[in-house]
Amino acid sequence: MNINKSEKQFIKIVLVLIVGFIINLIVINPIENKKLNLQIKKQEVVNKLNDDNDKKQKNVNTDKPKSKDDIVLKIEKSLRDIVKINYISKNINLGEDNNISNIELKVIGNIDEVFKIGDKLKNLNLDKFVENLEIRKASINNEEDNIVECIMTLKVV
Repeated sequence: MNINKSEKQFIKIVLVLIVGFIINLIVINPIENKKLNLQIKKQEVVNKLNDDNDKKQKNVNTDKPKSKDDIVLKIEKSLRDIVKINYISKNINLGEDNNISNIELKVIGNIDEVFKIGDKLKNLNLDKFVENLEIRKASINNEEDNIVECIMTLKVV
């Protein structure tokens, strides 16, 4: 059996293609499969992190305004049983990093009851935010009850 030159080249090409196909099956396919699996896992992790960050961002955004608005209500609910509240005002100053709420309240009551305000603020974790406290005798002429007027300023971050 004589094989001419063109048939030899054809056999060589077919052998090279078969060897290339076998190398592809044995070496390259497992590597490609691992790469594909790693890309899928990476995408799952990135999606999970993005979902977690979105949930945290929504929680932060919904919690902040609610807690800031509730400060005035919490103070009012806490103090209305012990003293008469004339007013509570709240001003918000927008800063670079955070918002600062200035809360001013004016109450009238017995001097012993006015001193209980500190305990109530401590229960609300606001005692460390007291910036200014002024107590003076009320204009009501009732010496027996020791009625005083208290103006307090809180600076809440």
